[in-house]
Amino acid sequence: MILFFFFEKIGNVILMPDGRLGLIDYGQVKELSIQNRIQLSKLVKALAENDSEKIQKVFIEMGFQTQEMNPYVIEKTAQVFFNRCDREMTEGTNLQLFMEHLTKTDKTITFPDAHLFVARTSLLIRGLATILGSEIRTSKYWLPYAEKVLKDNNVQ
Repeated sequence: MILFFFFEKIGNVILMPDGRLGLIDYGQVKELSIQNRIQLSKLVKALAENDSEKIQKVFIEMGFQTQEMNPYVIEKTAQVFFNRCDREMTEGTNLQLFMEHLTKTDKTITFPDAHLFVARTSLLIRGLATILGSEIRTSKYWLPYAEKVLKDNNVQ
């Protein structure tokens, strides 16, 4: 699995029969600043390490806000959009009902616009994996790329 947000520009891709990635449909391409890539890398690392406090801290630094700033809602939202949405994460319910539960618990005010396309990509990848019978945690696959971005930019 490749991590799209570590590249300067991301868009739609297709896996070719020989394993190469083909870029298609340049209608949805997002340019990510180095600061955006560093923030996402920090979040991926926190998600991979399952560090609740760090997940919350980084997601807030990225611009995520709720009315009450409930730590549970902040962490779960970051997990759902950037890592996993399996039944364990959604506490045994389907994703739509779980997201409604989070909204009722503490309504989202601001989702970091710069990272919305990456969240969408993450959800699409995991949705495809689910259809194929596999639940995945993108942080597991994305961690080496995140660590490289952080190392290349001297960020801990």
